[in-house]
Amino acid sequence: MLANILAIAEQQQVEIARALKDKSRVLVMDEPTAALSDRETERLFEVIRRLRNAQCSIYMRYNYDLHYYSS
Repeated sequence: MLANILAIAEQQQVEIARALKDKSRVLVMDEPTAALSDRETERLFEVIRRLRNAQCSIYMRYNYDLHYYSS
């Protein structure tokens, strides 16, 4: 199974790509940086900034706090 070979950050990128392929306008993430390194976290936030600029609404939960990002 391909998911077994991918790092956590790569698995997240695949899931984001799936959502975009389906033309999703809302993306919900549950503690998306919990298992990421600092470098992987920065890359994830670059992707999030691009999605926000592309009119995608993003909800992220951290320690029971919900954050909303939209353009």
